[in-house]
Amino acid sequence: MNILDIIRGAIRPYIAITGWTAFLVIVCLVVKDFIDAEMAKQFAYVFTGTVTTIIGVWIGGRAIKPKE
Repeated sequence: MNILDIIRGAIRPYIAITGWTAFLVIVCLVVKDFIDAEMAKQFAYVFTGTVTTIIGVWIGGRAIKPKE
C-alpha cells in the first residue's frame, strides 16, 4: 500500500462530509432568509437532483474502474 493511498483514504471522507454539510447549511440559510415557500421548494428539488447526479456519477465511475 502506498502512503499516498492512505492519505487519500483518510482525507476524502472528511472533505466529502464537510463539503456537503457546508453546502447544505448555506442553502438552508439562503432559503430561510431570502426566499418564499415556492422558491424554497425549487431549491430543495435542485439540491436533491444535484446530490443524486453526483452520487450516480461516482458510483458509475467506480463500477467501470478496472480491478487491480
